Amino acid sequence: ERALLAKPPQPRVREPRPSGGAAQSPSLSGAGLARTSPAVVSRPTGRTSFEAMPTEDLVQGFHRSGVQESGGTRGLKHRKFPTAELGGILGARRLPSPGVHRLIKAQQEELPAILASVRAAGPDNFVKRGHWAWYVWPTTKPGVSDPRSVAVENAADVGHVLQGPTLQVWTETLEALTEVLHARRSRRAIPSIDYGRIQFFLQEWRSAEYMEAMKAAPQFAAAIASFGAAWEATG
Repeated sequence: ERALLAKPPQPRVREPRPSGGAAQSPSLSGAGLARTSPAVVSRPTGRTSFEAMPTEDLVQGFHRSGVQESGGTRGLKHRKFPTAELGGILGARRLPSPGVHRLIKAQQEELPAILASVRAAGPDNFVKRGHWAWYVWPTTKPGVSDPRSVAVENAADVGHVLQGPTLQVWTETLEALTEVLHARRSRRAIPSIDYGRIQFFLQEWRSAEYMEAMKAAPQFAAAIASFGAAWEATG
């Protein structure tokens, strides 16, 4: 009778694997962890899934906050957290925007050739040709015609790009363009369609917040200051 009344065992339903994101490491040690895209908050629920976060940021945040999670990264991967809880875990850290990641990639591809063209022509003869203003003078607003849609949205983005691989060539490009402005004593080497972007670039990048973020890159900060002074002197 007990056997007849016993509840039959329920089949175990395997939790579906979340779509998107990179494969995760089986431990929280930090070894071999793969980065994924920045966190995406769901508007209706206000919750953020773990697989949408950069894994190493989450692991470090958990270690800082003392939160323990069984099951290693696999357990983290399938768990969801309220946005406020994630903010506490990550220490309110602002992650780089997608636009600044695209900027770094574009600069790696474009800046060496841009700098070479300025140097090959020389300060007295250089004339800007081609469409690359977005990668030398990035602002918070992506260019309407920019196929890569690059942007630097805040001081966190500034710090991120200045720690990247394009800092030196970007600095030298700004310095070379400053020499062009001095040699020509005018803005004629640069098409007027770029003037508005350059003005917004200087306004944003010379703000107190951005200047604070640039303290770690003094040569770059000096290049912006010199370019800005030369630009205004030729206006």
